[in-house]
Amino acid sequence: MKLFLKKRKKKRRRNLLRDQRGQSMVEYAIIASCILGGLISMSIIFLPTMIRAYNIYYKSFYVILNLPIP
Repeated sequence: MKLFLKKRKKKRRRNLLRDQRGQSMVEYAIIASCILGGLISMSIIFLPTMIRAYNIYYKSFYVILNLPIP
C-alpha cells in the first residue's frame, strides 16, 4: 500500500511540474505576442511620419546645395 502511495505522489508531482511548465509557456507566448502586436501597431502609426520627415529633410538638403549663393 505504501509503495502505491509513493508512486501516486511521484506521479502527482510530475504532473504538477508539467502543468506549471505549460502555464509558463502559455504566459510567455501571450506576453511575446502582445509585445509584437504593440510594436507592429506602433510601426504602422510611426513609420509614415518618419518617411515623411526623412523626405522633407532630403528635399531641403538638395535645396540648400542648389542655392546660387555660395
